[in-house]
Amino acid sequence: MACSTVWFEPTSKAKSTKIISTLQATLPQSKQAPVTYISPNISELEQIFQGAREPSIQQGAELPPLTSLDRWFERIDRLGFQAGISADAFARLGGPEGSFLSKNGIIQMSVQLLPFFQHLIVKCGDKGVYGSAAMHIQFPRLADVPVQASLLLCRSALARQIVKLGC
Repeated sequence: MACSTVWFEPTSKAKSTKIISTLQATLPQSKQAPVTYISPNISELEQIFQGAREPSIQQGAELPPLTSLDRWFERIDRLGFQAGISADAFARLGGPEGSFLSKNGIIQMSVQLLPFFQHLIVKCGDKGVYGSAAMHIQFPRLADVPVQASLLLCRSALARQIVKLGC
């Protein structure tokens, strides 16, 4: 079965959560994040994040929040984040200019949405864009991966994946 590239471009805060019902339907049977790219602005990202954490109604039935589905937990676990990642580590990511990313929760929301979206490109107004993606790599050990501190915040516990976070 061929995969399609899907790019979701929310055009307003109100319309940004229309993707939730599609994610509810496709997430359980998809092997990877169902949407290839999403490019919200900060307020749309916040709305999508909130929508993923709330129950939804489809065809008159209440469905559990996306972030409570087994598939979400499996994918977050596969990213291999260590429990000790601190807010300070997020704050250092973008340096002084990018500290708003952690202060406003943009990094944290983006990482929690990675099970639904392969690539998140968040438009941050006059501060530029922020991107996050779960990447699969072919290095035998993560220690062999060249790391640029401004682009990579966390090396995964699994040698095949890196979470790319950067401005």
